[in-house]
Order: sequence, then structure tokens, then C-alpha cells
Amino acid sequence: MENVLARGQFSGFLINGHYDQYFGRPVLVLWIRTERGPLKAIVQEPQLVFFIGREVEDDKLKNLGQFERKKIPLKDMTYRDVDGLYFQNLKDLLDAKEKLQALGVRTYEADIRPLERFLMERFISGTLEVIGEVKETSPYIVVEQAQIRAKKDIAVPFSMLSLDIETSMKGDLLSIALSQVNHDKSGSEKNIVFMNGSMQGQVEEATPVEWLESEAQVLTRMLETIKLWDPDVISGWHVVGFDFKFLEKKATRYAIPLTMGREGDRLNIFERSGVSFASMHGRVVLDGPWAFKSNFYSFSNFKLDTVAHEVLGVGKDIDASGMAKVAEIERRYKEDRAALARYNLLDAQLVNQVVIKTGLFDLMLERSRISGLMIEKTRLSTAAFDHFFLPRLHRFGHVAPNVLDIEMDGGASGGHVFDPVPGLHDHVIVLDFKSLYPSIMRTFHIDPYSRIVAAQEVDSGENIKDILNTPAGINFSKEHHILPDFVAEMMTKRAQAKASKNSTLSQAIKILMNSFYGVMGSRGSRFHHVELPEAITGTGRWILETSKSIIEENGNKVIYGDTDSLFVQLKVGEASKAFERASELAESLNIELAKIIKTRFKTTSYLEVEFEKYFRKVFFAPLRTGEGAAKKRYAAWKWSKHELDEQTPVGEFIFSGLEVVRQDWTDVAKVYQREIYRRLFLGEDIKAWTKEFIDRIKNQEFKDELVYKKRLSKPASEYKKNIPPHVRAVLMLSQIEEFAEEANSARDVQYVMTSRGPVPIQLKPEDIDFQHYIDKQIRPLAESVLWYFDSSWDELEGGSQLDLL
Repeated sequence: MENVLARGQFSGFLINGHYDQYFGRPVLVLWIRTERGPLKAIVQEPQLVFFIGREVEDDKLKNLGQFERKKIPLKDMTYRDVDGLYFQNLKDLLDAKEKLQALGVRTYEADIRPLERFLMERFISGTLEVIGEVKETSPYIVVEQAQIRAKKDIAVPFSMLSLDIETSMKGDLLSIALSQVNHDKSGSEKNIVFMNGSMQGQVEEATPVEWLESEAQVLTRMLETIKLWDPDVISGWHVVGFDFKFLEKKATRYAIPLTMGREGDRLNIFERSGVSFASMHGRVVLDGPWAFKSNFYSFSNFKLDTVAHEVLGVGKDIDASGMAKVAEIERRYKEDRAALARYNLLDAQLVNQVVIKTGLFDLMLERSRISGLMIEKTRLSTAAFDHFFLPRLHRFGHVAPNVLDIEMDGGASGGHVFDPVPGLHDHVIVLDFKSLYPSIMRTFHIDPYSRIVAAQEVDSGENIKDILNTPAGINFSKEHHILPDFVAEMMTKRAQAKASKNSTLSQAIKILMNSFYGVMGSRGSRFHHVELPEAITGTGRWILETSKSIIEENGNKVIYGDTDSLFVQLKVGEASKAFERASELAESLNIELAKIIKTRFKTTSYLEVEFEKYFRKVFFAPLRTGEGAAKKRYAAWKWSKHELDEQTPVGEFIFSGLEVVRQDWTDVAKVYQREIYRRLFLGEDIKAWTKEFIDRIKNQEFKDELVYKKRLSKPASEYKKNIPPHVRAVLMLSQIEEFAEEANSARDVQYVMTSRGPVPIQLKPEDIDFQHYIDKQIRPLAESVLWYFDSSWDELEGGSQLDLL
């Protein structure tokens, strides 16, 4: 039932949207979460346009459907005049783009979707205001003839429904659990489990269950409940690649449309670069592992049980994995369905709990506010760059090329790294350049628009004083630019966020700013040009080298440098005041760099060096060639300021790039490496202890720490040559009927080395090859430290006299 009202005004957060046609006319449909609930805004006749060169003759525009050609005051990025082609529907626009491409006519911005153009040209980023004719419908509001504009500082609660299914080994749908909460913890939790089968076992009040008679009934009740609860977000763990795909097959089998969207639209599953995604109108799809990874969270692995333990301190109700887990699920279904329902619901609840506890969804909302992208698309850094850069470029009188028309030239060099001085070093401070690449962009006015302005000035010989030649020898305009001002705005906002302890906003801004360098060097960006990243990295190299010279001219030694940081060894007598001296060095370096940049480049420096940490000791292991030390690999003993005055400081051991922080080394290697460096830093015995450690391995003390954990990059059957050990383990497992299905779907592999070679842990081998672990896991780690004492592994094995180190 509809109730037509007068014009209304609403504020909210953009969920998602799409292009559509109503009665043959183009519209944009925007789904918005407001304080009054979900809202569907319909924008009539959005602008459908792309651009062509003014020199293109009208004869080439025949048979393009209905369009209007207009002269506009814009140029392409080579300063050629362009005209706009305006269309009445999207089909005509796309057809025209293809026809012109076939004729060799270049188009501009023909790959910008109508909704994206609508939002970016109005500078709408996440939050907005809607004005229009209101119709109250159930369960959402409809606003027709909607006018949309940006609005800030809006906070609304999003309802989040977590979905989890349980299946049998034969592919039967056993149950579906739904758990819904508000992301801001307001309101009450809703829970339900739909069980395919009759009641069995002791049902708990906290686990409401509906006992149903078939898979079709389970599917139907799930869809009815989603419609009734009307969530803004549907989440789960591998919910797209497993749950949704499984449900889609079942829905097809029973001819039940999987209508999970707010408009009764079907779930849409699609693939991008080998990853499965899903979308629906009016709801965000949040797939736990992918969402955490794309928002730069880090866990030991991305299994739900692991993440739940690390975040919440609790795990799944069944702690087994692989076939053992499947067997327990099937046992519960046959013998104790109430217990299966409890397990199923807990999995759904854990997803909501880890998302809320980590602040993942809050971060996604902040990234949407900062980047302008819809919540599900905040991972798309090139789209975020387009969103802020394109409308500003238009206002400076230019249009951009299509992504596929960009010439793919060579790549830029990476960040500069000084070769570390191998060995053990005392009293080392780390100086860090705060947001180095964004600061370089701001200081040296680096951006796509600035580059083309400078190129035009060089070609014309006009306004030469405006040109800034960077340390990398690439020209930019001092006065005409876009990105430097945006970086300045973001840096100010981040400083304010830090001051107000808004870590979520600070992280969202950091992610966006750090993406700028990658976008300008990306071949998937319409603004790609090799000079842009080369100007940044080349200037970064100059900054590091200049800083090293300044520091060493003052008597301190730089023992290592990596992209945006310098490891500086304090002089004799400075250690007792290490923190004060470090701050002095940072301040003086800022002053000297600013003077040099002002004198040589006639521009203001926005570089900021800060003292980051103090290492009482740091060790750089030598390369196996014996020449120099490995870059980006070190162990250090970090002290806080108060520990300088303590008799027995504990400190913190830091490992960078070493085996202890890599997932492809065994736990026994990590135990050994942590302890050998602790002993090195504290001056304790290493040789005798290493011999004891080897004996403990041989005596099977570390039997549970010998497991290799690897990940398949493709199905095991696709490996044809040079089959690595972890693939051999999977292939062995696939030959055993009991484990064949698990092996064929395996992505993560766990195995041990035996006298027969690699054997999967499911087979519980007893013939462990302990010598393999000593030779391949312990020896390389020991040799990297024994070198420092002019000793070797051969001495240990040969029984030479052991010294206390």
C-alpha cells in the first residue's frame, strides 16, 4: 500500500545504486540508509555523456542513435578541443562508443558509468541529502524526482545479517543460520536456525530453531526472513564463494528465485580476477576474509576460528578441520541436531562479533566517506582517484582518456634502499619520514594535471618560471595542480582525527593517501604515466641520500635505509640520552632539508622526519654469498625511554622479513630463531644451546612443531612440472578415498617431511625425517648468526670446542 505525501527531505548514507529505465526514460536508483530506515531515491534523466575531439567530422557520427553534439569549453590532456556527445539512454551511448572505436575515433571518459559520474560531479562521498516527492511504502521509503546533494556529519545505524550454512559431504543442505545486529550495537539481536529435519537433541533457548521438512522449505524460510528482517548488510565467512554459490545451485534445482535484494531482485554472483563477488539492490555484501584483507587487517590466517580466537578469545564450537569437521557435522545431524544448530548459529554470530569488535565495518564506512566510493567498492583505489580527480580536472578545463586508451610504457623504479652494514650494532635510532610519498607529491607539486601544464609551458616557452624540475629531472607546475592541495586537506584531516583519537578515520585517510602513488603508476588507471611514479621514487631516493649525507656530516653513521626510514647509529656518549638525541637529529634534519629544498627548488618543504624507535641492538644477517647483508631483513631489541634507566630491561624483540614472521616456515624454526636472537642480544650462550636444541629435535620433543603450512595457488592437478612438496602431499591425499573430496577442494595444505618425502598430516605419519628439519630449517638460521662469531655449522657438527658467546 502506498501513501503519496508532499515533498520531503532526508539525510543518510549511500548503500549502493544502479542505472535503470522507467517507462523508457533513464533513471538512477540510489539506496540510502536514513534514520527513518532504508530509502530508495529515483533520479530522473541523469546526464549520459562522453567526449570526442572537435576535429571529428559529423559524417563519422552517423548511425549512433539519438544524441546531441555540443561544443564545450574543455580540452583533452594534450590541449586539443573536445565536444560532448549527450545521449538519451545508456544503450545508445555504449553502442556509439563501440562504433566510434571501430572507426578509429578516439573517445574520452566513455567508460565512466552514469552513477559514478553523477556522484563525483556533485562531490558526494558516502553521506548525502535527498529532496523529492515522497511515497511511504513497506518496508522502505521511495523518493521520486529526487534531488541529491552532498552532506557531511551524518551517522546512521546499519543492520547486519550474518548468514551461515551447513552441508553434508554429499551436497545436502542441512541448515541455515541467520544472526542480525546493528553495527553500532544499538537495538537487540535476532537469531534463527532453519533445520532440514525433525527436532532432535536438547534445544536451548539461546538457539531458536525452526524444524522443516525439506531443502526447499529451508530456502523459502531463509528468503522470507531476510525480507522480514530487511538488513542493510548481508555478511558471512566465504559467504560468496561457498554459501551463496551453494544456495544458488539449490535455488535453481527447486526453481526458487534467490530474491535477496531489497527490490526483490535476485542475488548476482560474478567473478573478477579469479575472486567471487556478489551484489544485490539495497544491501551491502560483506564477505569476511576478503573484506578484512582489502582493508589491510592481518591475522595468523583467515580461517574464522583463527580470527575469532585472536579477536574475541573464543572460537568455533567444532575445533576440528577438514574431514574430521565434516564427520562431526554429519554425526550431529544424525544424532544431535540441536547441537548442530548451536554450531551453525555460533558461526554466524562470530562473524558479526569480529566485524564489530575490529571496527571493520566502521572503517569501510569511513573509507566510503573519504574516497567517495560505495561501501562495497572502497577497495578500488583507481576508482577512488577518479572520484576526486576527474571533477576537479573538468573544472580546470580538461577531460581524461579512457583507461584502455592509455599507452603502457615502462614501469618506475621502486623505493630506495641502502645496503645494510652486516653484523650486530648497538644504540641505533630509526628516523621515519612521515607519509613520505604524499609529502613528496605536496612538496614538489606532483600530479597528472601539473605534469601536462608544465609540458605545455615548456613547449610554448611561456611562464617558464612556473616550472619546477624535481630531483628526478621531471617537470611539474608550481601553481597549477590538483593532487597536492587534496593531499594537504587529507593530512590536515588526519592530524585532526589523531588529535581526537579517531583511529578509524585516521586509518581510512592513510589508506587513501598511500594509494595515490600506486594509482599513478598503475596500468589500470586513466592517469597512468611513467613520469609520475618515477618523479616520486626518484625524489625519494634523493631525499634519502641527501639525509644520509647531512647526518654523516654531523658525525653519526647511517647503517641502513629503506624507502622512508633511516637507521642511525649514535656516537659514543650519546646512548644515555638516546631519545633526546634522536629528537634533536630529526629536528635538525627537517630544518636542513627545508633549507636545501627552498634554495634549490624554490618551493616549500612539507617533508617531516620524526623519531620512531630506539634499538638497543640490531642485527643484520649477511648474505649467503658473504658480500653485504640482506635488505629488509633484520632482528632488533627495542627499548622504551624508561628502560634506559632499568637494571634488567625487558624491551621488545622485533623481527622484520625473517623466517619467524613468515608463514611458510615451521614452528620449530620460529622457536629456534626467536631464542637465538634473544641470546645474541643478551650475550648468552648460543653454540652449546644450539647443540642441545638439535638433540631435542632428534628426541622428538618438537613433533607438533614440524608441520609445513602452504597454500595452493591453483588446483593440485594443474601442476605438471617441478611439483613442489605441498602439492605432492595433496596429490597423495587425493589417492585415498576417505580424503579425496577434501584434497580436491583444498587450498591450504599441512604436511610433514618423512623418509618417504612430504606426507599430509591427515595420514598421521610416524617416519618423520628429523634430519631434514635440522638441515633445512635450523642450519640456515644458525649459520646467519654463527658467522658473526667466526664460527660455523660444521664446527657444531664436528664437535669442536664450544665457547660461551
